[in-house]
Amino acid sequence: MMMSWEIIATAYCCILVYFC
Repeated sequence: MMMSWEIIATAYCCILVYFC
């Protein structure tokens, strides 16, 4: 689990805020 936090944050924002 050593992926870029940017990708994880973007995916999270996309899932939570649905603002992809």
